[in-house]
Amino acid sequence: GSEKPVDEWLEVLARYPGLSKEDKEVIPERSFMDAVAAIHEKQKEELHNLVEEYYNNLGEREITRKKGDPACTPTRYIPDSLEEFDEKNEASLTELHDAAVEYLKAKVRIFRSQIAKLSTMMPRVAASLFSDISERARKREKTSLKVLRDRYEDEQGEWMVTRDANNANLKPSLGNENARPELEALCVREGERHEQAVTATDDALINALDIMGKESWSLYNEVLHGASQLLALFDTTVQPADLVQTDEDVVAQRKTLITLLKEYVKIEAEGEQPPPPEGKAFHTREYKGVKQGKLGATPVFLTLQAMEEDAAAGAG
Repeated sequence: GSEKPVDEWLEVLARYPGLSKEDKEVIPERSFMDAVAAIHEKQKEELHNLVEEYYNNLGEREITRKKGDPACTPTRYIPDSLEEFDEKNEASLTELHDAAVEYLKAKVRIFRSQIAKLSTMMPRVAASLFSDISERARKREKTSLKVLRDRYEDEQGEWMVTRDANNANLKPSLGNENARPELEALCVREGERHEQAVTATDDALINALDIMGKESWSLYNEVLHGASQLLALFDTTVQPADLVQTDEDVVAQRKTLITLLKEYVKIEAEGEQPPPPEGKAFHTREYKGVKQGKLGATPVFLTLQAMEEDAAAGAG
């Protein structure tokens, strides 16, 4: 076959430390099992050549570790001939090869099982993520509104004390003409208290809407970012369909979206339905839409803007 370019061999050698250019025939061209088979044949050939050289150089000398010697075991001894060695070596290599293949198959089954379990868990990731995002947004809003409410209630307590004091000072004697300055001063104090209460209430309402609008906008951005991250996660996560299918795959095939829609329509109709229109996989359904601008932070900010304009007009 044609030789690989020098730069390509350098890349291959960098990927497989310890591999020499002479070992290029064992580089997996198609699959891992092809590489294992190539290594098996290479080991058998190299051992055959090594032992053949040993027997050729043996001459008149005796084999020191023959089968049956006390220092040998049933599997560790030097055969009497090259043919016997090849037979013994083939059995040993086959045993190692079969053990490696079974180990690999077990690992493949475990890997496929893990991928199958992961595929069933992936849909929960989106639900968990968006639930976490919404819960955190709700807690942030609740905390901010609580701070605002506590401050408003503290101010309200002061107004009530002032109002009670003004009511206590509103005596029948103030109807006397001579007590008119005192009555006018009391009316001024009550008017200031009333104006302060109205202003603080308007401010609290506007601030509350501002908090809800900002948190709504933050929630929208987090959902948008989370959705893009989820899509990237789904695109880069191995799924059962990405694996090479084998006869031992036991992963149940899931129903397609079209099949589920058909079943849903049938269940909702509580019985059989006529076939869908020609060229359609299922019956067309219409859903009541949401008017543009009625969802999200936009309507909150518009309401806030209208209230501020009304407050400014009232002050003028």
